Amino acid sequence: MMSSALVCTSSGAYRVTLGERCSVHASAVIEARKGPIEIEDDNCIDERVVICNESSETMRIGVGNWFQVGSVVRAKRVGDYNVFKPRCVVEANAAVGDGCSVGAAVRVVHGTLVDNTSTFRCFFRSAASCNSARCA
Repeated sequence: MMSSALVCTSSGAYRVTLGERCSVHASAVIEARKGPIEIEDDNCIDERVVICNESSETMRIGVGNWFQVGSVVRAKRVGDYNVFKPRCVVEANAAVGDGCSVGAAVRVVHGTLVDNTSTFRCFFRSAASCNSARCA
């Protein structure tokens, strides 16, 4: 753990490592449930964010990510400079590349968001009123 990190610990089987200049809100939860978590420098983790490793492999979170209010991330890997909008969920079978934006209330269940991908929800009443040009 870097000298500038401030962490409140509880009994846990695995280690959480925070890099330099990380900001973690008091109501955020970082839980290394089944394996360690390594969070690199300059990450911002807002209130009510949950970051949880449910894998035996090390969860790696890159540099300069912003986890906004209420986002939940269980991804096996998070690259650099991503934004996780409020109430989004990235499940354990997913990974996130670099420069991605996961939209508010979006759920990523599996697969990899390749670099510079943006996701968002389309709020229309029926599928017929939502064409792929607007909601891809």
